[in-house]
Amino acid sequence: MCTLPHARAKTKCCVVDEIGNLMILTAKERMRLQGFSDDLTEKALSVVSESDLAEMAGNSVTVTVIEAIAGKLV
Repeated sequence: MCTLPHARAKTKCCVVDEIGNLMILTAKERMRLQGFSDDLTEKALSVVSESDLAEMAGNSVTVTVIEAIAGKLV
């Protein structure tokens, strides 16, 4: 993962493929990386824009991490 210099993270979050090409992630791809299902992503996209959801994904904590922490608290 990387962010492009001098760019807003909500629009320029990217990955580098095996030959060095930069690929900008969609909101759906960002939500998948955070552990959200495509169904939840589609519901979210019905009420917020693609760019807003992409930014929200960046502010999220990975679902499996929260589940692991919660499991230790019980």
